[in-house]
Amino acid sequence: MKFSLRHLLISLVFGAALIVAFGCTQHDDIVQPQSRASITLRPLNLPTLDTLYAYELWMLAVDGGDSTFTSLGKFLWDNYEFRFTDLSGNYIDSVYEVPDIWEDYDYIAVTVENRNDLSPDPSGSIMLIDEVGDPTAQPISLRFPADFSMTTGYYFTGTPSDDNDDTDEEKGLWICARAKSERRLQDTLGIKNTTLTVTQQDTLNRERTDSDTIDVAGWTFFDSTIVIIGYDTIWDHKRIDVEWVDTVDTNNDYILRVDYETGDPVVLEYYIYAGPLEELPDIKSYGWRYNAWVFHEYFPSEANLSRMVPFGYERQFIFTGDTTWQVLPLGAFFRSDSCDLSNNYNDQLEVPQFPGEDFIVDPGPLGLIDLRYDGPDSTGGEWGSIVISMEPIPDAARINVDTTRNFPLFILSDFLSSASSYDVEMVHAFHNWGQFLPQIRLAVTFHE
Repeated sequence: MKFSLRHLLISLVFGAALIVAFGCTQHDDIVQPQSRASITLRPLNLPTLDTLYAYELWMLAVDGGDSTFTSLGKFLWDNYEFRFTDLSGNYIDSVYEVPDIWEDYDYIAVTVENRNDLSPDPSGSIMLIDEVGDPTAQPISLRFPADFSMTTGYYFTGTPSDDNDDTDEEKGLWICARAKSERRLQDTLGIKNTTLTVTQQDTLNRERTDSDTIDVAGWTFFDSTIVIIGYDTIWDHKRIDVEWVDTVDTNNDYILRVDYETGDPVVLEYYIYAGPLEELPDIKSYGWRYNAWVFHEYFPSEANLSRMVPFGYERQFIFTGDTTWQVLPLGAFFRSDSCDLSNNYNDQLEVPQFPGEDFIVDPGPLGLIDLRYDGPDSTGGEWGSIVISMEPIPDAARINVDTTRNFPLFILSDFLSSASSYDVEMVHAFHNWGQFLPQIRLAVTFHE
């Protein structure tokens, strides 16, 4: 089906993505003008989609601010059988006939669609795209339209919203780095005495004031002053407010000495948080957002969590663990230097301004999770992992995303450490697997 989108929002989404990914130049390197073509899809690392989604293949023609989208059809991919299927599961050919002249198009794209949505309009979630050109000069390979090659970052397991209490550190995970710092506090309890010293005499015999007075007129004791240190609140800090009397002779200089009554000095340790994911591209204009997921072999059965949606990699256990593991969402986000879109289990508590979750406030069965698992099977191999994944924005894809199921597209991952090998200040670096993101290579055959 072919149609033109001039005023719809979706054209803005596609337009922004195309400009960012490829610029605005028209292709002019077709070696066979006025040729028809058929294309053969050759997937690499393409995941099998959950039942909510389907792929759709498009030919795009861009004319100024107007884009014409021609659908070549929806399809599914069976990564285990390595076959394309229709939406009913029947095997289909991987060859598609381009309906018009090859050089009349500018781009080829694959979107992620709501499998049950009958709308002919493309969704706003572009997954793979490339320019139409001369395939003999440059092979055509559909890829995600953002560069993740330089993306790096850190994470740690811990519960920063738990008032610096290290007893439940296995119940949280945050996408940033942290380190311990310290601050010296000493409470002021009162004033012992004050001393006034005149340091310069009146050598010019000027008129003097009747009296020189610098002294305490009164002071007020506060026994419950709030002090914020890191993300912790000190409620019983003590101090005083002093009211001074200061009638002085301006011809003289003075030194005022005050002896305070103080408590013993205390050195308090606290955490500082920094280091968001670096070089993480903005993918919102392509119709996508990020999500952090924990995959775990031994989540409590009471939590009734979903199984992992496989990512489409051969020997996936090298990247993220076994596909039988359960999945725990930490929250979707657009920016790595801001909180994620949901912190359901640390309500009204201060948390780092980074994506993550502490499962400590009304978590239900999730209060039993252990992200530093040290059970009998933890030493014999991998048992849990953390990934930074991508998923379609619900509005863009016209779908109600299942927040309990991971979308099978990710860029960063690492395996979790056991408690026996964990240090309280330990942070971990992600591994970047962006070079293994899905792609579809095209074989183009020209004919009259």
